[in-house]
Amino acid sequence: MDENQPTDFSGYTLAQALAEQPYFGQFHQALEQTGLLEELDPEQSYTVFAPFDEAFSRVPSDVLEAWQAGDDEEGYREFIGYHIVEGEYDTNALSDDAQEVTTLNGETVSLRTLYGAIMVEHVSVNMPDIQTAQGYVHGVDAVIASVTSSSDDDSEEIAQRDE
Repeated sequence: MDENQPTDFSGYTLAQALAEQPYFGQFHQALEQTGLLEELDPEQSYTVFAPFDEAFSRVPSDVLEAWQAGDDEEGYREFIGYHIVEGEYDTNALSDDAQEVTTLNGETVSLRTLYGAIMVEHVSVNMPDIQTAQGYVHGVDAVIASVTSSSDDDSEEIAQRDE
């Protein structure tokens, strides 16, 4: 990743900022395919924990192929929804004390700093504070999957691969 990559996209929507970053192509495509981009209220602020393209390699290939083929639209939408929360959370808003926030799909995730690194659940933020007109994008090194609230074996397998 280019450390000199600009992180101020304050005049851009979330969709535009994600499209401009070369690292988030698969996530941006997933947002478009699931329809979540169109559902984001332009007057609302969001924080997006966008997995880098290589993070998608940890998703079982049969699951990812089914999602991308449209065979499990609800599962794909739920999976992508774990990566978006309402409100603005930049590095200054986080502390060592965990904060529970609700994702777009209604699940909660824990945000905190750990030894100076920002964590969302078990996932590290590697490219923080990409500011947009609608909030923040944080580049994360793995996908976020729920294992506590889902009985879906795929979510558990994805989370275990990330650990």
